[in-house]
Amino acid sequence: MRLYLLMIGIADLILMALHAGSAPLWRIALYAVGGTAAVIALDGLGAFIIRRLPARYFDAEHCQMTIGKAERRLYKKMGIKKWKDRIPELGQFTGFHKNKLADKGDAAYLGRFILECNYGVFIHLQNALCGPLLLLFLPPSYAWFIAAVNFVLSLLPVFVLRYNLSTLQYLYKKARA
Repeated sequence: MRLYLLMIGIADLILMALHAGSAPLWRIALYAVGGTAAVIALDGLGAFIIRRLPARYFDAEHCQMTIGKAERRLYKKMGIKKWKDRIPELGQFTGFHKNKLADKGDAAYLGRFILECNYGVFIHLQNALCGPLLLLFLPPSYAWFIAAVNFVLSLLPVFVLRYNLSTLQYLYKKARA
């Protein structure tokens, strides 16, 4: 989590440096920090709405998000095993932590794990795509920069969740057999 916060802070400083001299410092800081706070709020609102949808849309039986061999190869080429544990896992908000697999043989547990991963994929995809909404209340040069940073920081958890989903789906099918 500290790494993400550091990256967001650095992005805000870069954004302020890019706009130095174009407006009073207080306005530049307000747009940069306020825009970052706004996109985080939008992300949270999107997560809140998605979590209110029926669980059957995301469970292991109804939401069959298949991860193909080509996608897994892509993740391996990205070196995902080396950096995936550095991505914040926010299970404390849902009461289900996804940073460790506790029971590989329990179908109910694996089903819940898949449910939470599917929620996470949809939430983070929504987060990645909501950034342009900042154009409604920020100048474009601020909004697009913040949206781009949000896009990248939101896609990283999607990659990790999808990488893990194929293994979870395999274990789930095996546990149900």
